[in-house]
Amino acid sequence: MTASLAPIVVFAFNRPKHLANLLDSLSQNLEFTESQLYIYVDGPRSGSDSKSVNETRKVAKHFSGVKSKSLIIRDFNLGLGKSVKIGVSEVIGKHDKVIVLEDDLVVTSSFLKFMNAGLARYQFESGVASIHGFSLGFEKPIRDPYFLRGADCLGWGTWKDRWESVEWIPKELILQIREQHLIREFNLDDSHSYFSALKAEEKRGFHSWAIYWHASMFSQNRLTLFPGVSLIEYAGADGSGTHAVGNPGFWKTEISTVSDWKFPDEVTESTEARRQLIAHYNRVFPKLSLLRRLVRKIRFEFKRRLNRI
Repeated sequence: MTASLAPIVVFAFNRPKHLANLLDSLSQNLEFTESQLYIYVDGPRSGSDSKSVNETRKVAKHFSGVKSKSLIIRDFNLGLGKSVKIGVSEVIGKHDKVIVLEDDLVVTSSFLKFMNAGLARYQFESGVASIHGFSLGFEKPIRDPYFLRGADCLGWGTWKDRWESVEWIPKELILQIREQHLIREFNLDDSHSYFSALKAEEKRGFHSWAIYWHASMFSQNRLTLFPGVSLIEYAGADGSGTHAVGNPGFWKTEISTVSDWKFPDEVTESTEARRQLIAHYNRVFPKLSLLRRLVRKIRFEFKRRLNRI
């Protein structure tokens, strides 16, 4: 059992209390004591960060209770995007699979069991991109694990071959999605703006690792397994993180205490989960949703008139 456990990689920066809470929650998992743990602590961006970064380093250094711990302290600030890209590549190159967490997450006592079981179950299913621990609070909860196209970033695990297939050139990803006529589907029927985020990366340079991860897996038609009821609480909604959706209600979700799951035998996207995900975006961001519907209507009318000329 020990040999099959995926190493855990934690990324931290300047939030010592968040890191302490995450590590404490991980220690409640039976698998944790036999797992290998890597903690990356990014360097300060300025002098004002130094105190909190040093406190975070102390939390990481003093933490014990795991089979093996490796601590990687950055002397300078890489930023979250580069830190994740480099760190995951380093660890997955040694172990062929990995479980990735950022410091603003709190996991349940069955998180590692779910992640390791999923990684073992779908290792040789090339259509599976990753295993994900967080699930949004849908209006009509889906109790069993389900698949959605693409990938996600709030407590996830994957394998070396999937990670190495990520396209890190935004221009190439934009071209792939356009050529496959996937823009509207990628944007969840225009309920979200993933494609705009991808174009922003092309314009301003590398910033968010997660959009490359999601877009790459989406364009490759790979799916991610979600637990139905979440095994993670997102603590970053307090505004302390680098990236957060502005509406805290977006992250509200039921937390699961279940430790047994019925994994899907068929690797196919859940139409019900996709429908509810779109409904969740439209419900949490109604004004934005209304604007997008209006834009869609104007575009449709423009094309209709253009075709009549």
